Formats: sequence, C-alpha cells, structure tokens
Amino acid sequence: MANSVGNRENLSAAPAGQHRAAEIASFTTRLLRAAGLFVLLLLAGLWNLEGPEFWWDEGWTLSVARTFVERGHYGRLLDGQLAPNGLEASPIVTLPIALSFQIFGVGLWQGRLVSLICAAAAVALIFLLAARAYNNTVAWGTVGVLLLLSAHPQLNALLIGRQVLGEMPMLLFLTGGYLCLDAALRNRVLWIVPASVLWSLALMAKAQTFPFWFVSLAGATVAALLLRRWHAAALAAGGAVLTFLVRPWVAQAVTLPIAGRTLPGTPVSGIYDVTAIVPNLSNRMFALEMILIGGIPTLLGLIYATWQILQDARAKRLPDRQQDTLIIRVALL
Repeated sequence: MANSVGNRENLSAAPAGQHRAAEIASFTTRLLRAAGLFVLLLLAGLWNLEGPEFWWDEGWTLSVARTFVERGHYGRLLDGQLAPNGLEASPIVTLPIALSFQIFGVGLWQGRLVSLICAAAAVALIFLLAARAYNNTVAWGTVGVLLLLSAHPQLNALLIGRQVLGEMPMLLFLTGGYLCLDAALRNRVLWIVPASVLWSLALMAKAQTFPFWFVSLAGATVAALLLRRWHAAALAAGGAVLTFLVRPWVAQAVTLPIAGRTLPGTPVSGIYDVTAIVPNLSNRMFALEMILIGGIPTLLGLIYATWQILQDARAKRLPDRQQDTLIIRVALL
C-alpha cells in the first residue's frame, strides 16, 4: 500500500514538474529572442547616430552633463560662469549621459548612445511583456507596429529613441516594473520589490508618467477584486503603495552624485506661453489633425482590447493563471 501511495504521488507530481520545466524553457527562448532583438535594434540605431542635428531639449541636457563631467558642477554655464540647472532631463537621465561622456568622451553620439540603449532595451522588454500577456505572435506583431506603423515619421521608435530625452528611460523602467509584477503574480511575490524600484525610477524620469501609472495599477486592482483574485489585488495595490514608500529613498540614491554640486534654481518665465497656451488657429488645426491621424487607430485598438478582455473574463472556469494574465492586460490597457 505504501508503494502504491508513493506511485500516485509521483504521478501527480510529474505533470506539475513537466509544466514547470516547459514554462522555464519557453521563457528562456523568449529571453534569447528579446536579447537578439535588442542587439539588432542597437546595431541599427548606431547608423548615423550623430547625423541629425540636436535640438533644444537635447542641448540643455547634454550641456548639463558636459558641465558635470568637466567642472564637477551639475548645472549650466552662463557667460562662462557656473549657473543653476533648469530644464534639463531628470538626473536619472542626465547622469548616465555624464557617465558615457566620462568613458567615451564628450560628444553628441556619446550622449545619444545612452538613449539608444534604453530604446532598444525598452522594445525588447515590450516584446517579452506582450509574449507573457498574450503569445509570441502578438509579441512580434507589437514590435512590428512599434517600428513600422508610427503615426508620424518623426515618432518612429528608432528615431525618437536616439534623442536625448526622458521618454525612453521612462518606458524602459515602466515596462521592467510590469514584467516584475507579472513575475509576482506567478507566485514569486518578492518580485514586487524590484517592480516598485523600477516604477520609482520611471516616475523620476518623466513626471507625466504618474497619472497614467496610477490609473493603471488602480484598474488592475479593481479587475483583480472583480475576479476575486485577492492575492493579485493585494500585489497590484501593494506595489503602488510600496512605490510611494521607496520613492524618496530611490531619489536620494540617484541624486547622491550631485549632492552639494548644484546652485539654487531660478524660475523659468514665459515657457508656458510657447508650449501650453498657444491660441493660434494653425497650431490648433495641426494638433487636431494629429489627434485624428494617431488617435482614432489607437482608440479603435483600445476598444477592441477592452471587448476582448471582457469576453475572456466572462469565460466560465477560467484558470487562475489566465485570470492573473487578464489583470496584467487591464493594467497595460
């Protein structure tokens, strides 16, 4: 009898072990594909990296990074004298550029190299996230859409991704956080800690991230509660709370290299008159045109994704893992 009981236990354990091994093998394959995609995009982006002339936003960030490397001051130069920092990107963006200057020398391609690495890595992580939330076909389709179907030529991921801006580092950290949340939902609870750290970095990279990220995790929490996935709801809500808790510590760690190397800031006047409040008919018409070109396809895609999620949620006896995947989809939606 003891032998028969042991045999039954071994038989029941075998499918679980095989499923675990298959999941590891599948993730390893996807990881290798993502690594190959990263290398391919990085090599493609290196072509003529310093060819396009840099523009205002890039110039401000690059100048602060250069001053930090050459004079140890985190700020600008005004008539050759040290001046406060101002409209450059966040330190989470500017300091890696300064490190690139330190290693490769001061130059345009050296600054853009950091952004290019972030852009290639962000697309690779988006590929992984799409494969985890859907499947390999959707993952490759997502990469195709990102690279080939931008609403405007200048918004192509490989073009704007090479510019010295905060968007690509933000997207890299944000996507990394969602991958960690996915791992936490797969019974690896401790992954919620690096998710919170990455989300904190994303919020530092671009302040505009906060409302969208907050609504994302709030929606995931509500979806988990509706599906009666209490563990998933706790992880989504807990991840948001933990991000708020660790954010001051993350900010302190990031800004440690520039502590004592700045000057008191001065207010910037007139910027809203040229960037936010522009009551000019031609500008308004151009904005409306861009909304119609880029917004309608996006809106249709969101509507279809919402319908698909509702259809999946109404399926009877949906396995727990698929319910957790739906929660990730809601967060991304």
